[in-house]
Amino acid sequence: MLRRAGAYVQAYEERLSALIAEEHYEQRITRHDFDVRGFNDFVQTRTLRSDVLVVRREGGGLPWLLFRDIFEVDGRAVRDRERRLERLFVETGADTDVQAIVDEGARYNLGPILRNYNVPTLVLAFLHPDLQASFRFETAGARPVVLDGRRLVRVSFREVGQPTLIRGRPGSPGVPTRGTVWIQPRDGAVVRTELRLEELPGAEGPSAELETRFQPVAAFGLWLPVEMRDRWQWPARSSFFEGEARYSNFRRPRVEIEETYAVPE
Repeated sequence: MLRRAGAYVQAYEERLSALIAEEHYEQRITRHDFDVRGFNDFVQTRTLRSDVLVVRREGGGLPWLLFRDIFEVDGRAVRDRERRLERLFVETGADTDVQAIVDEGARYNLGPILRNYNVPTLVLAFLHPDLQASFRFETAGARPVVLDGRRLVRVSFREVGQPTLIRGRPGSPGVPTRGTVWIQPRDGAVVRTELRLEELPGAEGPSAELETRFQPVAAFGLWLPVEMRDRWQWPARSSFFEGEARYSNFRRPRVEIEETYAVPE
């Protein structure tokens, strides 16, 4: 099963590269505070709209990266030009723009916790043949389970390799991951993933979960992420976060080619 899933992820990597989607990300954080009036809940919400792009990565570690180009926060535009991700992908020498997009994508998240793991395709990468040795996988029973009307195999995983794939800030300890994937036996397609983090980078005490649901999209011949649920809790600070992202408008970047011709003398 793992060999089949690994082959699926390798093919997925090739076909997913440079595919752009629109992300609608609702975030909500609740803090339970105590004052002279007793316990009170402080609630903050945020709505992000972004173009997200998965691109292949060289040099070890995760086989791909996600760039989140946020163009709207709570209904207000923050993007200064159109199709920045598309130009980033087709142009070379854009390292400065890459870092700016990565920084921007994390800066608008609610809450004090560093979160760059909220990527819908993150757990898929753990099944890549180059990374499987960093995990222990277990099949939950020999009989398939039924999920969303499909017969699937449920596989749990636990990260054992060092350094861990989620690092946090420079100098901070790594964060081991564990979770579950649901796989179609006949072709290794991944239908749903769950990720759990017991301690987030840069702070003591918080834990987090990330769930992604995939659906087949005939236009691209892929199971693409359509929904991501992101949760974390920090009991020491009485803080609780919930996020829900939905994905639509999948498309390939438009490449404009300019041709010049020399007139024969």
